Amino acid sequence: MSRRFSIVCCFLILLTLAPPALARVVWRRSLEPWSLLRSKRINSEKAPPDIEGGRIYAVSSRGRYLEIDALSGKRLVKARIKYRASSGLLVEEGRVYFGSQSGELVCLDSDNGEVLWTYPLKVIDISPPAVFGDLLIFQTGIDEVTAINKASGEWVWTYQHPSLNDISIMGTSAPMVDKQFVYIGTADGYLLALHGEDGRLVWKKQVFTQGNFRDIDGGLAQDETTIFACDFYGEVVAVSKKTGEKYWSYQVGGLAGPMVEGDLVYVAGRDGSVVALDKNTGLKLWDTVIFEPETFTPMKRLLTPTLYKQWLLVPNLQGRIFLLDPQSGKLRKTKYTLKPTSIPVQTWEDGAYLYGNKGIIYKLRY
Repeated sequence: MSRRFSIVCCFLILLTLAPPALARVVWRRSLEPWSLLRSKRINSEKAPPDIEGGRIYAVSSRGRYLEIDALSGKRLVKARIKYRASSGLLVEEGRVYFGSQSGELVCLDSDNGEVLWTYPLKVIDISPPAVFGDLLIFQTGIDEVTAINKASGEWVWTYQHPSLNDISIMGTSAPMVDKQFVYIGTADGYLLALHGEDGRLVWKKQVFTQGNFRDIDGGLAQDETTIFACDFYGEVVAVSKKTGEKYWSYQVGGLAGPMVEGDLVYVAGRDGSVVALDKNTGLKLWDTVIFEPETFTPMKRLLTPTLYKQWLLVPNLQGRIFLLDPQSGKLRKTKYTLKPTSIPVQTWEDGAYLYGNKGIIYKLRY
């Protein structure tokens, strides 16, 4: 008995001293029903789900709407709809907004998936929308910003940025809003501030000028006074919300957007590294190389970081998630490999959620 007791005690001590467990899949849910008769060649999913009030809302590239309980993974609502999603969802006040592959902005009733209204755009490259008061604001791939009434779908205003750059990366960053203004990143390296009510231009600055690809494709980030943005070429900047004046810049960036938490800005570079910068000065606090240059390939590209519990989560296109200490940058790589993804990790209370390119949502716990 004493020997068994000693073994159990030693085992419990080892568990206590061991580092936190690697990712565990709590549940997984597919947006589309699985079938032997169905082709394996499914369109890659480009519309990140939205998590609101403990519910996950998603629309697939094949026109299936789902509402899922974030804790249990139980499907609460499922419906087949006419429209196939091509841009990220936004859920607010019982409505689901997204861009469709046929070139409309679509509004659904979140309770049953019923289409409430559509707005024709005539383009398929649409950013995830943002809400400014009673308006729904989005950007298209031709750097056109439009505001419509979120209740009725009626047009309110449009601002067209006169881009001179014919070469750009396919992708459009979502508008960012505060109490007064709407902030936009363009395909030719400009940041713009517009009056949210009527779309009048407040200021416009070309903050990125290097290289042929100056696209601002990753999401913008902000605090009370500053906007943070990355371009595809590999630079991150901090600019004044009031004037567009550039405070500082640092040579790291790519398709992933910056993330701000406290006094730090986290950026996943297109070279396979993750960097933490002081948000006020742009000084580097740490730089963690996840992939050495000789082993880095485009399919290993890193996505926008996310904070979860005590970790900084950084996924890549292969579906691997890397855990870093937010203060020191110390890396602990997960061994669990998921399906390929092009969407950053989302978090809610007790879980982190990853959306695979083939329409499977994974709930992970660390």
